[in-house]
Amino acid sequence: MREALRESATAGVLLVVVATLAVLTGRTFLFPSLGPSAFLLATRPSAPTSVPRRVAGGHAVGVLAGLVTYHAVASGLAVTAPRPRSRARARRSRPAASSRWC
Repeated sequence: MREALRESATAGVLLVVVATLAVLTGRTFLFPSLGPSAFLLATRPSAPTSVPRRVAGGHAVGVLAGLVTYHAVASGLAVTAPRPRSRARARRSRPAASSRWC
């Protein structure tokens, strides 16, 4: 029971550190593979797969593969840009002429 609490607390602390970095920098640092990595580091700290160099290397390979894929497939895609408004939707959202000056 004590070991399970220690492992949970360790994984929680690891995620809080990353979340704090995300809040302070305004950048997203939480990503899907971070949870399993935190769990692995917390539950099996002495395992050969838990060496921080291997964990960071695995994430670096994932980031590199993502960047290569993005530039090969969707280099013109801006994920953070707002969707353009359609003309019909823009016409509906304009205020009436009489309500502009009231």
